[in-house]
Amino acid sequence: MTLKPGNIDGLINAAGSQGGPLDGRPKQHQGLCPCKPALAAEGSGARGGEATPHTRAEAWGYCAPSSRIRLRRSYGRGTHPQRGGTPAIQLDRASFKGPDPGQGSDYKPFIYTRDVSSLGRSHRLPGSKTRRLHHLLSDLELAIFLTLDRSPHVTDIREQFPMRVEDTVRIAEELGLPHGCYKGTQQVLTSDFLVDFEDPQRPSIAIQAKYSTDLQKPEVIERLELERRYWQEKGIPWVIVTEREVSKVAFANIQWLYPAHAEGDIAQDDLAHYQQLFLLEFQRHPDRKLTAIAQGLDTSGQLEAGQALYWLRQLLARHCFLFDLDTPYRELKPKDLVANSHQMHQELSSVAR
Repeated sequence: MTLKPGNIDGLINAAGSQGGPLDGRPKQHQGLCPCKPALAAEGSGARGGEATPHTRAEAWGYCAPSSRIRLRRSYGRGTHPQRGGTPAIQLDRASFKGPDPGQGSDYKPFIYTRDVSSLGRSHRLPGSKTRRLHHLLSDLELAIFLTLDRSPHVTDIREQFPMRVEDTVRIAEELGLPHGCYKGTQQVLTSDFLVDFEDPQRPSIAIQAKYSTDLQKPEVIERLELERRYWQEKGIPWVIVTEREVSKVAFANIQWLYPAHAEGDIAQDDLAHYQQLFLLEFQRHPDRKLTAIAQGLDTSGQLEAGQALYWLRQLLARHCFLFDLDTPYRELKPKDLVANSHQMHQELSSVAR
C-alpha cells in the first residue's frame, strides 16, 4: 500500500487486516522451511511438521528484508535508541502518568526536536490543521506528517505521543520484555503519531514510523510489540509505516505544496481572480505544462516573475484543482486537473471569515 492523502483509509484497513506489511500481529512460519529447530523461540508451541520462528521478531511477524534506502535516524551519545528520549528528559518528565497532553493547538509533544541529537535529521514546521509547530524526528516522520496534514479527513495530528508508563511497564512484565529504565526511573515510551479524523464514528489511529532495516533488530521488535499491545488494550488501531509505503513522487509534490497550504492570510479577491484566470488559460492550452502557462501569464500580464506560479500553487494546495499526486507537479498539464468548485467555495468562505 502506498501512503498518500487519498488512501488514509488504507491505514485503518491495514491495522485490522489479517496480514501484510503494516500488520504487526503475531504469526509463525507455516509448513516446512529451512528454520533450524535448535533456534526455535522458547515457548513457541510448534508441533511436528511446523517450522518455528528463530526469534521473537519472527514470531511476531516483524521481519523485513534489507532496504536500499539510506535514510536513518541518528542518535547522539546519551540518547536512548528505543524512542524514550534522553535520560535527562526522562528524569524531568518521569512524573507523566497518562493525563491527556492536550489536543489541537494546545497539544504538547513529549519529545521536542531540541531533546534529540543535533546529528539526526529532525524537522520543525507549522501544521495547517493545528496551527502549531510540529516536532518530527526523521525524514520518514516528515513524509507521514505532510501526508496526514494534507488529508481533508484528518482533524488533529499529535506527534511524539506519550503512553502511560504504568501500562507499558505492566505489559512488558506480562510479556517478559525489557522496559527502558534510567537510574531507577522507568522511561516513558512514545508513538510517533496519534491521528484524529473528522468522522466521529472513525477511530483514532496510532502510527509508528520505522525504516525497514530497523525491523530486523530484536530490541526494536520487542519495543514494537509492547507498543502494539498497549494500543490494542486501548481499542485504537496501530500500524507501522516504513519508507516503502511512502510514494517519493507524492512526497515531493506535498513538499512543494505545503508552504502554500500552511499559509493563512490569503486575499479572497486575489484567489478568485487567479482561479478564473487559470481556468481560461487551461481551456486555451490543455496540452501545455502548468509551469509554462504560469510563466506565460507572468509575461503577458506584466506580473513579477513567479507571481502566477505562486497563485497556481495556492489553488492546488487548497484543493481548488485536483490531480493525481503520483504525477510530478512539473509535468502537470491542464488535462491532468479537475476543477473542484465545492472546495473553491469553501476556501473563499473561510478566507472571508
